Amino acid sequence: MKNILLILFLLFASYLIGQVNLIKNPSLEIWNSFGNPPEDWKSISYSVDYFKSNMRMYSQISPSDHKFRDKFPANGHDGLSYLGIDRREIVQGILSEPLKKGKEYLITCWVYKPDIYTKNVLDKFTIRFSADSMKAQTNYLKIKDGYELFKSNRETVKEQHWQLISTSFIAKGNEKYFQVGFFNDLLDGATIIYYLFDDFSLTEIKRYSETMSIYFDNNIDTLNEGQKANINEHFSTFIKLDSVLLKGYADDSGEETSNFNLSFRRCIALQNYLSKYISTEKISSIPYGDRESKGKTRKEYRKVDLKIYHSGKMNLPENVAHFDSSLMITLKNLQHQDQYYRVIEDSLIRCCRETQLDVLKNIEHQMGIQDSINIVKLKDIIEIYGYPGLSLVSPDYMNTTILILLHSDLKTQEAYSDLIKQEIEKGEVGFELYPYLVDKIQLGKKQEQEFGTQCDLDKKINQFILFPTLDLKTLDIRRKKYGLQPYRDYLKSMNKGLKPTY
Repeated sequence: MKNILLILFLLFASYLIGQVNLIKNPSLEIWNSFGNPPEDWKSISYSVDYFKSNMRMYSQISPSDHKFRDKFPANGHDGLSYLGIDRREIVQGILSEPLKKGKEYLITCWVYKPDIYTKNVLDKFTIRFSADSMKAQTNYLKIKDGYELFKSNRETVKEQHWQLISTSFIAKGNEKYFQVGFFNDLLDGATIIYYLFDDFSLTEIKRYSETMSIYFDNNIDTLNEGQKANINEHFSTFIKLDSVLLKGYADDSGEETSNFNLSFRRCIALQNYLSKYISTEKISSIPYGDRESKGKTRKEYRKVDLKIYHSGKMNLPENVAHFDSSLMITLKNLQHQDQYYRVIEDSLIRCCRETQLDVLKNIEHQMGIQDSINIVKLKDIIEIYGYPGLSLVSPDYMNTTILILLHSDLKTQEAYSDLIKQEIEKGEVGFELYPYLVDKIQLGKKQEQEFGTQCDLDKKINQFILFPTLDLKTLDIRRKKYGLQPYRDYLKSMNKGLKPTY
């Protein structure tokens, strides 16, 4: 087991080595002269201490410093140099290139708490990024923006050894400098807070996505040993899993409600087994029953599709899509939140609407709340990124904006309709959902819809019918321009599984 762990560590280390550290002189080993800070580092406030081995190389040395020599490590975490700051002090480093707007980055550093000064232990400090170099300060600073790094717990802080601290963040764009310090007031009862820092690292986080399918025998909702082995072989190669989306299916040989429940149990079986690799909070499940089942044989209908989002593999295949931004994950979550209640609502309408009216009413209420939250998130995304189309995301997510807008209010739909049209013309977004948005706006304005995409459930006949629509004789011509199927076929698919009462 020890040898296996060593091999895994070496593979992980080689993966990290492949990432570009954007911090100049990250280990503080390069010095122009010993009377100044290390190259590319700057003291912003008071007398930041710079050390090389046991010697303090740059600071105002107090007469009592010799008392603390045995309290400091002989060397840095990896090398001879490191720096020390107390609660009044701020140090600044420089980046080799500006940060990119909307990209996700990982900041890490090694921290040592020497046994001096502080009776109480402060378990957080702040790393702040800025587009401009910070001016020298002589007072306590209160700064709103920054990324607080936390120790694992107060006991480990008290131990005298180098500890790795890290966090991730989304860049605002054009940041060229970073500052480290104890901003925004400090711990009560502490006379002086003092930490040592070494080996800073700032790397862009790479995102990946891939899919796999697990097939089941007829009416089976448990995993066999072969399936478990397949999952183990696949998931053991991931360096870090971000999230997993499960889509469960069944064939149409049984009753629709039973098929829906069967697909749900298959998702649960996968979710329970995958919990050994990733927390269940990061696994989303959507049961589809016998709807949208695809395949040449019935066995190919009986499956769970897995969409796996991760931060790299031990041996990354060339055919795995590479994403440069966490925007993909954000849009994925928005899609799931948009469809979650709608899938449940659709299943309830088809199987047990009359007996589950209270449940259906509650689902519709929750859906309305979630739609309001989603549109706020979408507006923030558009404000930061512009339209999140093919220049930023894969085809899986280029239509997410339209999907969310379809379930927003009329005023918001009209506000963004021109933007959607422009992005279609640029090739940033597919045109297939645009007719849906046009029809939603027209119906919202009490007009006839143009493309016949919006349906209403006629409870008297238990069938979906088109909302008022322009000239039905030419409807299919208009639909064909956007790749939509003939409207009669569309209605057949909408009414699949619904028994008419006429």
